[in-house]
Amino acid sequence: MARRLANIITLGTVNSVSGALCRVAIGGDAGHLTPPIKWLAGRASEMASWSQLRVGEQVLLLSPSGDIGNAVAVPSLYSNANPPPSTSPDESVRTMPDGAVFRYNHNTGVLDALLPAGAVSNIESAGGINLTGDLTVNGDITSSGDISDQVRSMQGDRDIYNSHTGHENGNTPGAQQ
Repeated sequence: MARRLANIITLGTVNSVSGALCRVAIGGDAGHLTPPIKWLAGRASEMASWSQLRVGEQVLLLSPSGDIGNAVAVPSLYSNANPPPSTSPDESVRTMPDGAVFRYNHNTGVLDALLPAGAVSNIESAGGINLTGDLTVNGDITSSGDISDQVRSMQGDRDIYNSHTGHENGNTPGAQQ
């Protein structure tokens, strides 16, 4: 009975993960493991979230009636092995195993999405994407469609340039655009 009471709420460390189930070392003791159990998800219906637990992550075990076989792991607790990515009260930060960092500072209004070298960002929006504010691009821009400003499109400029047949001094323009 005392063991069951002690098992109602206890700490543990993730020992293994398979899909949406994990095994937890109760009290961090790898010799005393839970059976495969679920962990608490942020959302699990039409609106769902996924962030798989990692081996070594410290969790809280909730075991109804003290039965470890019915336990649920509640992620996560910071530890020396897994410290918080920030302690600023102004930041919300999410870090990824490959080094990516997503940070929003609600005091300065700055949103950072820092991806490791070679990472790619994809945004798909059939209805379009609207940006308000100045845009700075440090690199090349490639488009499979036309590019326009408030006067005309780049294709419009090409059409004007390509319609020229010559200049007043008798020279013809160079290659077509």
